[in-house]
Amino acid sequence: SRCTTDGLSSFVGELYQIVLERVVTPDQKKGLLERYLGFLLGQGAAFDIQNFIPIHAQLFALTPSDRLFSILQNAANHSPDAIKTWTGCLEDAVTEVSDKLRIAKIYTTLADCYKNILKDPEKTADAYENLLKASPDSLSAFKECFEAMEQVGRYFDCTEIARSFAL
Repeated sequence: SRCTTDGLSSFVGELYQIVLERVVTPDQKKGLLERYLGFLLGQGAAFDIQNFIPIHAQLFALTPSDRLFSILQNAANHSPDAIKTWTGCLEDAVTEVSDKLRIAKIYTTLADCYKNILKDPEKTADAYENLLKASPDSLSAFKECFEAMEQVGRYFDCTEIARSFAL
């Protein structure tokens, strides 16, 4: 057969990308990304995590959830390298998000990844700082941000955050 599994996967991927570029509503984009993710997960032995990660990050930016993050962890076999690639893709995708609650959930997840999986204190501090920007009244975000910045020696930033936090 001329249609190998890899060829079919590549063709479907290109087709989805073309359609995604033309989709106008967030609901349409979400639906297509969900279907494409399901297709990728159903590839069995032909599953390619490198194709999966950017699609997953786009979907997560639209609908961040613990369940969706869990799907990523399982698909990536909890690989820190895959999570590192995903966090980069998600950092890119979050720039297109305007909803403060979604942004807060995204940065909460990113901060957790940087802190607990990737063990990157500087990126952890940056993620908590972005979380605090999205959710400036959150006492827990303030506390986490302050502690993360203190851990990497960003004392001036700690002072600025303390000044800007409304008590």
